[in-house]
Amino acid sequence: EELAVRVVPKQTDEFTCSRCFLVQHHSQLARGEGAKSICQDCA
Repeated sequence: EELAVRVVPKQTDEFTCSRCFLVQHHSQLARGEGAKSICQDCA
């Protein structure tokens, strides 16, 4: 079985959570800015 995954670059309306390191949509931003951004799941 072969797995095909399409990888796309991070979009302008997305950020990387500084705790879980997942790329999230800006609507999931709980607090922070830039390198200190934290998603709602980690807050």
